[in-house]
This record gives sequence, C-alpha cells and structure tokens, in this order.
Amino acid sequence: MLISFCSIAFRESRIEDLIPRIATLGYDGIEIWGNHLEQFQVQNGEIRTLLELLTEFRLSVSVISPYFSFTEGEEKQASSFRLARKFCSYSQVLHNAAVRVFVGPPGSHDATEAHWTAVVQGLQRICDENPATTFCLETHQGQLMDTTASTLEILRRVARENLKVLLDIHNLFAMSEDPVEALHELYSHTVHVHLKNFHGNKICYLDEGDMDYQPFISVLRSKGYSRYLSVEWFGEEPWGAAEREISTLRRWL
Repeated sequence: MLISFCSIAFRESRIEDLIPRIATLGYDGIEIWGNHLEQFQVQNGEIRTLLELLTEFRLSVSVISPYFSFTEGEEKQASSFRLARKFCSYSQVLHNAAVRVFVGPPGSHDATEAHWTAVVQGLQRICDENPATTFCLETHQGQLMDTTASTLEILRRVARENLKVLLDIHNLFAMSEDPVEALHELYSHTVHVHLKNFHGNKICYLDEGDMDYQPFISVLRSKGYSRYLSVEWFGEEPWGAAEREISTLRRWL
C-alpha cells in the first residue's frame, strides 16, 4: 500500500511549498485539494511545472479534489461541468490522477427522486465527456453517497466504468456502519481510501480515536489492496500530524 497526505490540511499554504516537506517525511504521494491546483494555475499560467516539482521530489498525485454540485440548480450544474473539464485536463498532466467527486446536498435520507435524477445525469455526463478520467465518489455525510447502500445505488444507476469509489471509511463509521462490512461491500469499486479519526467530535490521531483502524487495515491487506491510503487532517499542527500518522501507518503496514 502507498501513503499520501491531503494538502487540504494546509489551506493557507502554496502547494509548491508543501511538496518538498511532505516528500521529506516519507510519503509516497500527495492528494491535492482543488483550491491549491486552481491557485497554482492562476499564479503560473499552467500546471506542468508542478509535475516537474513532484517528479523532482519523487511524489505521485494520488487524487485531485474539486467540488461539484449537480443538485443546486442549473447554474451550479453548468459550473460543475466546466470544472470537471478543467480538472480532467489537470489529471492528464498529472499522470491521470483520479478526480474526487462530490455531487451536492442533500444526504440520501432527505433526497428526492429529482435529486437522484440530477446526480445520475450529471455523473453520466462527466463520465461520458471524459472517458479517460477516473472519477471517484467520496463517501461523505451530506451527500447522496453517505451510506454504503446509497453509494452502491449511485454506481448501479450511473453504470459507467470510469466511476469508482473513494472510501472515506470514518465517514461511514460516523453513520454507524461497520467499517469492515462496508469495505467488503465497496471494495470492488474502491480506488482510493481516506483515513482520519475522531474522539467524539474532536479530530485526533489514527491510533487514538473512536474507530479501531487495525481490523480495517488487516482486511485491506488480506484483499491485496495496493493503492493509496490518504491521511486527512483538519486539526492544529498539521506538520506534527503528518509526521505522526505516517509513523503509525508504517508500523501497521
């Protein structure tokens, strides 16, 4: 398994300043927050030099993470289609990095059939317009893919080979699902995994939170998972967390 760190932990930093230090900590890759890519594009006029920097420090891009919404009206839908085309062009430069997908509110419990139709049609469109790009649905509260069952239903309805799953397993744990059972059900569609932990409502280190990660990691290993585990951090002292979490994961793996 490979390990990456999500750049969203450093919202106020430039992506080019993060890359050398993340590499020094021993990560294999970096998951790049959409805003970081957009900022780099504005400042540099292109992103090819970002690939050169990544290559210099031997980092791969595990996923790039924009924000789409297909459920909040025609204007946001149109913006999402434009954004999808832009991020697919970024993906091509960055060695076909997968594109993370949010679809917009509400969660599956409150969704109407109109919400489902908008999401399915939106996903079919971006998948068909960009067949060489892998899109991955992040399991997440407040989105249609907030449960294992609803995530599988989206995949069934969209029925596109380039639509996969980014398994944010703690989000399903927070929805009272069993992480190992969710993994078994979603594994065949999973191309990326997010790791984070909380104690109550407070983010904490992976080995200190309410979710016991070791059974989940054990099943991943038994299935031969060889893709990325990506550490998410939303707390203070992100560099300390980045150093601590990779040490924990290397020990577990």
